[in-house]
Amino acid sequence: MMKQAYLAFLLRAFLLAIGLLPALALVHTAVAATLTNADRNDRTISIIKGAELRTETMKSSALIKDLCPDGCIVRIDGDPERDFILEGRERVTIENGLLYYDGEISSEAETEDSN
Repeated sequence: MMKQAYLAFLLRAFLLAIGLLPALALVHTAVAATLTNADRNDRTISIIKGAELRTETMKSSALIKDLCPDGCIVRIDGDPERDFILEGRERVTIENGLLYYDGEISSEAETEDSN
């Protein structure tokens, strides 16, 4: 009898764990880096992820949300000396042509609050 109760407990724990896996996966992918241009000048940024390169102009005070959730390199004004590695959960700001770390984003709600 005790063995059956233990097996039933293990089965319930296993099913509960399997049921939580999709929710845990959503928590991990729900957050991505944000980048704000605090300079008075527009800045050209390149987002490098593996062999993929995306370049865009950021207007003064512009904000990019959901920037490289799995990490990337951000290059400012085409200068390889100004390459910055992001892991995907940072809140960063461009000031005087350099990237400054403002903290880590801990939840999707915090990303929405940074508008």
